Amino acid sequence: MEIENLTNKDLAERIEILRGKEREILLKFLIHLGEFDRRKLYLEQGYSSLFDFCTRKLGYSESSAYRRVESARCLREHPELKKSFFSGKVSICTIARASKAIKAKKAEVEDIIGKSTREVETLVAEVAPSNKPREFVKEIKVKRETEIFPTLEKTETRYEIKFSVTKEVYDEIQDIKAKLSNKLGSSLSLENVFIELVNKFQSAPKERKVSSINENSRYIPVSVKREILARDSKCCSYVSPSGIRCTETHFLHFDHIKPFGIGGKTSSNNLRLLCSKHNQMLAKRTFGEGKVSYFQR
Repeated sequence: MEIENLTNKDLAERIEILRGKEREILLKFLIHLGEFDRRKLYLEQGYSSLFDFCTRKLGYSESSAYRRVESARCLREHPELKKSFFSGKVSICTIARASKAIKAKKAEVEDIIGKSTREVETLVAEVAPSNKPREFVKEIKVKRETEIFPTLEKTETRYEIKFSVTKEVYDEIQDIKAKLSNKLGSSLSLENVFIELVNKFQSAPKERKVSSINENSRYIPVSVKREILARDSKCCSYVSPSGIRCTETHFLHFDHIKPFGIGGKTSSNNLRLLCSKHNQMLAKRTFGEGKVSYFQR
């Protein structure tokens, strides 16, 4: 029967049935996602984290991915929540919101059963208040006049960044701003102060003088590091068997393709960038779980 021909009663009944099936399917998905996370299968597939897998591979928005990751992990640690989830007494939103408080033993599983999202948010705020405001980054579009034709406008992509600092850091920023006042003049602003700091941070470090590169040493000369960073585009170079490359740009390591410990050379063709997780994964393949775990203590 076409949906347009359903009676109001039948349509309402179908909505309830489908809602139940939706909850059942979502629960199964979260259980499978939790096991997928436990096995760290996302690493093999070229993703640096379960969150990265959910956004890049599964196509979830960041907020949707966050809720699923947190809920999957909480359900794995507290399987008693599955029955309440299936019956609708807890939701993916309430579990995700309370997951960190439950993990830190600031709240109990029973505290969130039958509660609305707002009630759980209030509970979490009381038992596990945030120590500082969360960082905030938002992409925005602004209009800017072109230099050649001032009457014409073009759209520029910018980022609104919000975070808090201590009074000591704020005073340091004000001091830096004062020192840069002559250089920046009328362009003195927090944005341009941070640009100056970023440029200073990115300036090339002085390389230790060496007569020649010793490929039998663990020391990696700055010139070789620059070469590897440029070649690997400043991100993890791991590529999965299916061709998916990891895009992680944080916690990068210079890794010997043939490990130094078994004769690998410190040369550009034997070095690569790996994120810490893929570095550990490949190290376990080479040296075994036990040995790598021992050195990680």
